[in-house]
Order: sequence, then C-alpha cells, then structure tokens
Amino acid sequence: MICPNCGTRLSTGITLCHFCGYESPLGSDNEQSQKKIELFLTKFIALFTLFALAISISFFLYTTMELKSLDKSLVAIISICGGFLLTFFYLIISPWLIQKLFDDMFHGK
Repeated sequence: MICPNCGTRLSTGITLCHFCGYESPLGSDNEQSQKKIELFLTKFIALFTLFALAISISFFLYTTMELKSLDKSLVAIISICGGFLLTFFYLIISPWLIQKLFDDMFHGK
C-alpha cells in the first residue's frame, strides 16, 4: 500500500504511515479485497437463489397447468414467464414483508 498523503510505500496490512502519520480510514488492501470478495459472494448467492426460485415456480406452473388446447412449448413459455414474474414480485415485496414480520415479533404489535 502507498500512503496517499506523502507517497511512502507501506508494508502489507499497515494502515498508519510511519513517515507522516497518516492513517488510512479504508484499512489495508487485503481487508478491502476480502470485503469485495464477500460482497461478490453474497450477491452471487442471492442471484442464484432467486434464479432457482424462478425455475422452481416455473416447473410447478408447468406441471399444474392443464391447458390441453395449447401447444406444450407455449405452456412452457407461459410457465417460465409466470415463474420469473412471481419471483420478481417476491423480490419486490420481501423487504416489506420481512420488516413487518420482525416488527410484529419483536415489538409485539
């Protein structure tokens, strides 16, 4: 890491410059990269979970819809669109729902 104040090269993991005394508020490069990796993994897991939910809902809709007059490929497309639409609705409503559940649980409303 290089001190942004005076340009002195600092050892890995050091956040306080030994030359000018500048203390980096961001921490070391290693900590920053670790936080970036954790954020990436968290987002990846969330997106993978939403995708799996959408596929599961689509499969459920496909197996339960009894549209015998329509072609199976059209029923599959309708099911996939419905699965992703319901997953999007879940994504939109879930923060509100979780907040209401926890507020009622912990505040006794």
